[in-house]
Amino acid sequence: MTATERFSPEFMRTHLGASQVPAALDVSPYARPVELWEEYLGLRERGRRDLRRLRCGGEAAELGHELEDGVARVACKRLGVKAAPGETLVHSNGWLAATPDRVLSSGSLLEVKTVGLASYQTRDASERWGEPGTDEVPVHVAAQVVTQMGVARDRGLHVDAVHVAALLAGRGVQLYVVRFEQGLWDSVRAGAEAFWTLVQKREPPQADGSDAFTQMLQRRFPASTEEWAEGVVVDHLAHELMAAKDILTDAEHDYEEVRQRCMEAI
Repeated sequence: MTATERFSPEFMRTHLGASQVPAALDVSPYARPVELWEEYLGLRERGRRDLRRLRCGGEAAELGHELEDGVARVACKRLGVKAAPGETLVHSNGWLAATPDRVLSSGSLLEVKTVGLASYQTRDASERWGEPGTDEVPVHVAAQVVTQMGVARDRGLHVDAVHVAALLAGRGVQLYVVRFEQGLWDSVRAGAEAFWTLVQKREPPQADGSDAFTQMLQRRFPASTEEWAEGVVVDHLAHELMAAKDILTDAEHDYEEVRQRCMEAI
């Protein structure tokens, strides 16, 4: 598959890529499941989330693209291997795809990350990465590379590990290795399949308390009402909402009280 085919609107609309799997599983620091769902349904421009994320994310993506080759060369030199660009592979289910950054002469894959260079996200900062040489990578990175291995193995490639080369702000290039675990792959695949089923049925993901979900509801149901509709389920949810509101009010009061005591002590 050529790069043109891989990034064609038709392919991207009909396939869930490994880089989108973390958002589908709700472990991504960059997108919520509902945002990804709207993108696939054409209700939201792909990659266009709030403006702050768009600006910072775009700059981070640009830096990552420009620095990828250099980080990959450093990683290959340290590992003592050669590398070739990865090709897009499509799982036999027909909709799950993966494009590893590099395929190594050792038979493993290489994924390159640049972290904290122009990012607004503290969850993806350098301290979220563990000791080099371990598999202590952020969960969204683990979900992506596990998907890469699962798809590759489905296509007959015996891939047991992905080396992750991360250029971390203040730490330089650090190498990690995530090995294939069948149980983990089964969980990731099941979660991805559940999300893709929602896309096919045009049913939104479960409410998650995010601003993105509220915005989706406002676009989907622009006419608001102050009255509760009748029904057992709605009545139950109304009671839950009022109870949650009471808890929030108490928490805000406690927060303000402690803040005042801190100010007084200072």
